[in-house]
Amino acid sequence: MNEDQTRIMIILGSILVVLLLVLIVVLATRDEGGETVAATSSTAEATSTSEEIGTSTTAASPTTAASPTTAASPTTAASPTTAAPATTAAPATTAAPATTAAPPPPDFALAFDGVDDFVSVFDSGDFDLGTGLTIEAWVKPTSLAGSGSFAAVVQGAFSEPPFSGAAWTMFLDNDDRSDWGISGCTPGCSAASSGPGGLVVDQWQHLAAAYDGLNVLIYRNGVFLTNTLLSGDLMDVEYLLIGTWTTSFRGHIDEVRVWNHSRSPFDIQTDYTRVVDGNAAGLLGYWRFNEGTGQVAGDSSARGNDGKLGSVLGDDSFDPNWVVSDVPVG
Repeated sequence: MNEDQTRIMIILGSILVVLLLVLIVVLATRDEGGETVAATSSTAEATSTSEEIGTSTTAASPTTAASPTTAASPTTAASPTTAAPATTAAPATTAAPATTAAPPPPDFALAFDGVDDFVSVFDSGDFDLGTGLTIEAWVKPTSLAGSGSFAAVVQGAFSEPPFSGAAWTMFLDNDDRSDWGISGCTPGCSAASSGPGGLVVDQWQHLAAAYDGLNVLIYRNGVFLTNTLLSGDLMDVEYLLIGTWTTSFRGHIDEVRVWNHSRSPFDIQTDYTRVVDGNAAGLLGYWRFNEGTGQVAGDSSARGNDGKLGSVLGDDSFDPNWVVSDVPVG
């Protein structure tokens, strides 16, 4: 055998060896797959068999199939208990009607007849004022026709009527009572007045008059109108009178205040529609006229300067009348 033949035989032998190895691997792989399938099949058969056995056991169980407790329980099958009747709802409670608050009592004022009605307050010394004074009042005239005689809203007088003189007066002119103002005597007298048209009929108007030791000043509805020079101490008085001078005011008067100093324009503007504190500094008298009946006009200040209607404690022709008031103060 020559060299070429020998080489061919070696190559063929190598090829045979490789083919043999491939065959062995293929056979080994097929054997493993068969075992897996067989094992899976055996497992499925075992499971099926187990289920069949379990089913047979359940079907033939004497406890489940013929349990006397379940099948013939007298409590469950023939219970004599009757269902309770439905409960009837209680009738709805009717809400109590809302309580209506009682209306507030009415406010009152005093109505003066234009002839001789007045209120008097005896002076215990409070109304001897020196160089400081403010008078405030709400008025509602029912007539402004002149009669030739002066009328007053508030006055510091030397006596009760009949008229015998005054130290200071918030007045209405004798010829044209729409012209109002203040006069003061130290003892020389000076007056500041609004001029004609300073008042209107059937309307509430707030009047204020002040003296500061150098001037007398007047205000209407919180607005300054005019002033006049005056100096010195105001003369002492015996009575404070409301509603009269030589004749009485014709109309309604309410919310009268007297102070022992000249109030500033700001204070007058701020307070003219307000109820002020009875303990306010310098307040000597505050007559709100809300009694509505009787002979006494009570003082709402801390001074206790109550007024008397007319000339006596009982009824007389000099008494102004109580009337319901709609004055814009609150």
